Amino acid sequence: MDTDSVIISCIAGAVGLFFFICYALRYLFPGEAAFIARTSFSWWWKMRNDPGIRWIVYTGDQWEYDRRARAKAARALTRYERKLTDRLTLMKAQIETATDYQKEFFEPRIISTERHLQITKTALSDMNRNYDEKLTSEYVEQRNLQQIETLKRQLQFEKTRADELQEAKRDREKAESERTTKKWSVLFAAIKAHDEAGHQSPLPCPICTPGQLSYAYGENREGKRMIKYFGCTSHCGEARFS
Repeated sequence: MDTDSVIISCIAGAVGLFFFICYALRYLFPGEAAFIARTSFSWWWKMRNDPGIRWIVYTGDQWEYDRRARAKAARALTRYERKLTDRLTLMKAQIETATDYQKEFFEPRIISTERHLQITKTALSDMNRNYDEKLTSEYVEQRNLQQIETLKRQLQFEKTRADELQEAKRDREKAESERTTKKWSVLFAAIKAHDEAGHQSPLPCPICTPGQLSYAYGENREGKRMIKYFGCTSHCGEARFS
């Protein structure tokens, strides 16, 4: 066996194995076929000619595929019904001027066409009625589930957002409290040093240079001397009470 024959045999075997795997996967996984099965020739041909197949392959939306498949079947039945109606009209027009021999030929065909037309109309009516009822109930159920999931996600988002806002508010309040405590500590330390040096109020504000810090002492309920009032004349703060 020469080299060319070996190469051709290998290619043919690989192609055959590929299609065998494709169809095997297709039958093993009929609902959710593997991607390799969807790339087989039959799937490609169906996707090329059926937008419903193409839709479900790419989106996985079974409900939309059912709707499109039903619409395609309804169009096919409607075309067949129109075809039968036109054929029946033509034969009835021809039988009016036909000979007896021709009438014997046309009458059985007219009866058969009328029967097929009635069957087609009944099938189309039943399919539309039954499928519309099924489709409506399934659509309402699916829509309700989607709305519930949407509300759950929205509530979760709002809860997360509220927690984040609350956490940010606590952080701001904590930072503001720390700044105020630090500021008051500096002021009290300056007032204490000023008193220990034997000076009187006011004193230069230790926080803002142009400001003058005024303060006054008093007694609490226990008779202990403490700062009852302090305030800066500049921008670092209005009068405060201890």
